[in-house]
Amino acid sequence: MEAKMHKDYKEEKEKLENVKKIIVEEIELLSNKSYANLNEDVIPDMIHMDNQRMKKLNITTHNPYFGRIDFRENNQEKIEKIYIGKVSIMDYESENDGVMIITDWRAPISTLYYDGNLGNVDYHCPAGIIDGELLIKRNYKIHNGYLEKITDVDVSAIDEMLLEALEDKKDTKLKDIVSTIQAEQNEIIRADLMKSLIIQGVAGSGKTTIALHRIAYLIYTYKHRYKAHDFMIIAPNKLFLQYIEDMLPELGVEDVEQTTMEILTKNIVPEPFDIRENDDKLKRMINNNSNHELLKSLRTISKIKTNLMYKEMLNQYVNGIITEILPTDDFIFEGVQLIEASQLAEMFYENHKRYSVLKSIKLIKRLMTSRFENNKSDIEDNIYDMINMKQMNLQKNEINRFDYNEEVKKNHLEQQLRVKNMKKNFTKQMNVYLREPKKSILNYYAQFLMEEKLIKKLIEDEESLMDSFREMSNNIRKKKIVEIEDLPALMYLQHRLKGVQDITNIQHVVIDEGQDFGVFQFYVLKAIMKEATFTILGDIAQGINYHRGTTNWKHVQHQVFQGQCQIKNLQQSYRTTVEIMNAANQVIKKVDDENIIPAYPVLRHGLEVEKVKKNSYKEIVDCIVLEMNKWVKEHNSIAIICKNNQQCENIYRQITNNGIHVQWLKDRDSKYSHQIVLLPSYLAKGLEFDCVIIPDAGENHYKMNKLDGMLLYVCMTRALHELRIFYVKDCSDLLT
Repeated sequence: MEAKMHKDYKEEKEKLENVKKIIVEEIELLSNKSYANLNEDVIPDMIHMDNQRMKKLNITTHNPYFGRIDFRENNQEKIEKIYIGKVSIMDYESENDGVMIITDWRAPISTLYYDGNLGNVDYHCPAGIIDGELLIKRNYKIHNGYLEKITDVDVSAIDEMLLEALEDKKDTKLKDIVSTIQAEQNEIIRADLMKSLIIQGVAGSGKTTIALHRIAYLIYTYKHRYKAHDFMIIAPNKLFLQYIEDMLPELGVEDVEQTTMEILTKNIVPEPFDIRENDDKLKRMINNNSNHELLKSLRTISKIKTNLMYKEMLNQYVNGIITEILPTDDFIFEGVQLIEASQLAEMFYENHKRYSVLKSIKLIKRLMTSRFENNKSDIEDNIYDMINMKQMNLQKNEINRFDYNEEVKKNHLEQQLRVKNMKKNFTKQMNVYLREPKKSILNYYAQFLMEEKLIKKLIEDEESLMDSFREMSNNIRKKKIVEIEDLPALMYLQHRLKGVQDITNIQHVVIDEGQDFGVFQFYVLKAIMKEATFTILGDIAQGINYHRGTTNWKHVQHQVFQGQCQIKNLQQSYRTTVEIMNAANQVIKKVDDENIIPAYPVLRHGLEVEKVKKNSYKEIVDCIVLEMNKWVKEHNSIAIICKNNQQCENIYRQITNNGIHVQWLKDRDSKYSHQIVLLPSYLAKGLEFDCVIIPDAGENHYKMNKLDGMLLYVCMTRALHELRIFYVKDCSDLLT
């Protein structure tokens, strides 16, 4: 209700004014803080901490909290009034010095705001389980420091509050949901850091938002053990990173590593190489969907490279490299045996099998060097003995005195040099005896692709596919170009042969759009970041990259995590209206896949999905142009989503010729910043818009097959409030 109509308005207004005053005072205090009396070593850290605190306070100045709970702990008379916001605030100035006046949304007790109904409740905290009674749950709408609404929350009020948030217009950035987190979302956000999670979430279930809130929660909860840089987000592309870039700072979190698989691979494999465009194969499949031989070849090779059998072949290849490296003879230096060949092999295959080949070699060389140091006196004695033996042999030979003296001098000099250069000669002989893997990872991989015995185990003797692997090897050797599906293999070879350094200390990894990752990809990340747990979020129904992605989460659960990973389903969709979600569900039902879980929309109604038939593509464009003036007044964000970039090019030319300013997102590196955007279907995943227009939904564009069904489903589920579909002649069978 309107704040002024609420019975506690006066009290709540005074509370708000008091909180705002305290925030301003703390900002002023931090602004004028002197560091003169502090130890110089701690000043930079203190300044950084204070600057971070000021950022948080400035964010929350005009909207310091969004909720309140009144809680009475069992066997206690006092009722605690707990106000909940994005940033915790203490009162240090008044008579309530040291009292928490705003509680962080991530604090244990705050879970009662999200999960608890009025009455008997409990929550978990470090001290154990706290039981009590929840007396009031209240929501506030505060805008620019002004108290606009106060709502005492029960189940129906939660629905009203959520619906109001969902009705908001969308801009070019993802926003936080701290005030409207739902119980099933809260459970995932607060799940134990020590356990990995796979979240199968339908379109609009808030997967990305949950992922970012989860990181914010974990950093807050484990702040005494881990820093922000111990966490990593792996996003599908740079466009997606730009879309989410403001979210974590709004939640008070900085310095979390945000990357993509392409960037991560280039950091792990420190060699110059280029990666074919992320969507290269997908675009070829979309543009050649009637060429069944080409489709079969593209999908087969992609599936080979992204499953664990590929890893097994890479292991056999690496074992072959180890066999070439390992000597068959014992290492003897100046007559002293420092290591046996059998012991060397045992160390490689048993003692050091958890290490890379390079690290194993370095450890063994360190051992050999230590043995050299311990046996120096024996080595010197052997050198003397060998020279003395030469001297004795000289005496036995009948040579003139001059030659004899020259040989004695030469032997004496040799003895001096061998003793003097003992360490240098040992190192040289050791490096020849045990060679380090010197080739680049790219060259090793190119060589692997030519290993016919191994590759034919994967392709079942299809010679045409072998030709494809040869061509890939040639491209890598000559052009240094790899495909997106090659990245796990490159990372794995780096891990096995030379080791990975910089990211091994990561404690938790969040992967969004996880359905686009193959099992091998997950395996490699887990192998490299051994100490990390994972939160993987995705939707099988949006698996447009199923040729290289995951189609069954149980495969990941068992093959990567050996069952030590929980799968949770989110079926509630908060993005779209009932009308839009029902239409999208009708499309995805026609995709024959038992792993696809349908979405259930929040009960929010809107306009019916309109399917408009026109006689030509020009008529469609004319209609869009005619209606655009109305749409731009009603919506903050509008997307025209074509199936591919060729169709985008056609519509872009015609629309701009009619004076409409539209931004064309051509690739995953594009910057999304305009009210009206034009993009191909395969770039739409993960984004959302107030209004979506699909201008090419005819049967000649979207056919009755799995890929087209998923693409159309993705396009339709980008719309929050309005969806308009156009087609020429006959509508796609997916929509009928």
